[in-house]
Amino acid sequence: MTKSSSSSSAQGSLKPWRQRRRSLMDVLIPYDTRKEVLSWLSAFDIAKLDLVLEYILDQTERQVYLNPVRDIIWNKSLMNALVLEGMKLILCGNDVPLLHQRLHDTKSYLQAHGHKRRLQIYLVGLCPFPEDMALANDRILSFSVGKDRCDDRIWNDRRELERMLQVFSVYSLSSSAGFLMSFGTPIQKLIRPSASTWYPEPDLPDRMIDLKIYVPSYSARLHGEVSLPRSVIPGLFGFAYRKTCLLRLFTMYTRIVTNKVQLPHISYLTPTGLRDPRKESEEGTMRFHFGPSLLFREFSI
Repeated sequence: MTKSSSSSSAQGSLKPWRQRRRSLMDVLIPYDTRKEVLSWLSAFDIAKLDLVLEYILDQTERQVYLNPVRDIIWNKSLMNALVLEGMKLILCGNDVPLLHQRLHDTKSYLQAHGHKRRLQIYLVGLCPFPEDMALANDRILSFSVGKDRCDDRIWNDRRELERMLQVFSVYSLSSSAGFLMSFGTPIQKLIRPSASTWYPEPDLPDRMIDLKIYVPSYSARLHGEVSLPRSVIPGLFGFAYRKTCLLRLFTMYTRIVTNKVQLPHISYLTPTGLRDPRKESEEGTMRFHFGPSLLFREFSI
């Protein structure tokens, strides 16, 4: 066989593949296969895949898979059940609206922010106060955002909840907001127990989100306060540069004094997605405490 005939034979064997090359679309056409593949992806990855493949998801799939819960919470079924039992997950920060945009207007989001933009999101958790410890919801107290949880933290939360119930009983007090959760975050040895902190959760379904979880002190729980130290204010309010941050902080300080401060974007994280708490008719007040000062702005939730 000559070299030319060998070459033509090889080209002939490759010709069918050149005529029709299998694509990812072929793999995702069968519903069962598509369902299995999508179940392993984050919502943002699915949104980008849907964009590249020219919108293969039907309306039902968009409601199921393009949900920001999939980008933040590992155990979605447990979260859905606990929300029905009274747990509230509150997302704060200037980037909260982008959680929705990047899933439902992915093309515009990528054009504006690219593929490497990391979202700065802050999480505050609340659960109802039980009448007594015998009725405490252990599933809520032990709920973790990540895959792991700290048993010592959960034990400490139960102890502080019991202590607060005793205080409420003795002084005939009640909390309008609820018990501030800590989501089983690790106990950090270098942090004073009397200080509230924001814990960076290292393990999320979507790696392009920097999530900080509010870990309240006993005093913060007792007063229903969310402390905002200087280190988290830029991420909450979207201050990108130092000079801009200082200018905006001065403006914000003035507005706090005059009771006109605009709080960061705040949304409930629910089984169906994000929901604006300002439109709710529920009673309750959470106080956002700025830095070391005693200035705060009350926000109804």
